[in-house]
Amino acid sequence: MRPVRKVIDLLLRSLLTLIGTVLIAWGALALSYRLPLPLWACNAVIFVWCLCGIGFAVLTWSTRPWRAVLGYAVLLATIGVWWGTLTPSNERIWADDVAQIQQTVSALLQLGLPAQQRSRRADFYLARLAELDAEPQIDPATVRDLYQGERS
Repeated sequence: MRPVRKVIDLLLRSLLTLIGTVLIAWGALALSYRLPLPLWACNAVIFVWCLCGIGFAVLTWSTRPWRAVLGYAVLLATIGVWWGTLTPSNERIWADDVAQIQQTVSALLQLGLPAQQRSRRADFYLARLAELDAEPQIDPATVRDLYQGERS
């Protein structure tokens, strides 16, 4: 193999390894954020996901790196299909500033502002806004205690 070809091969494999590492890291974060499983099962899935990524990184440096490209493509397709099936949820613990925004918008709407609707779906948005919970939110210490247990 000529020296120029070796350098190009080294650069392409390095780039593939970098892109694969970013893909695996993003996938692990996505799984930890929205995987609807118990914590131990979620950690197990993330562990297997990372092992696949390490395996494909090793394959990148083998004699047939196209297998790694194929593996990364399958992983990306898998996480993309899963991510596409997730439905948005408003069942989150929001900060008080978000509740303040909701109260401000409600007050402006009650005053009749804006006088002219700018969206064809204005009625839908007004109905959704009326459904929002205006109760005070849980403080961060309570959230920490719920997820991590009380500190002793």
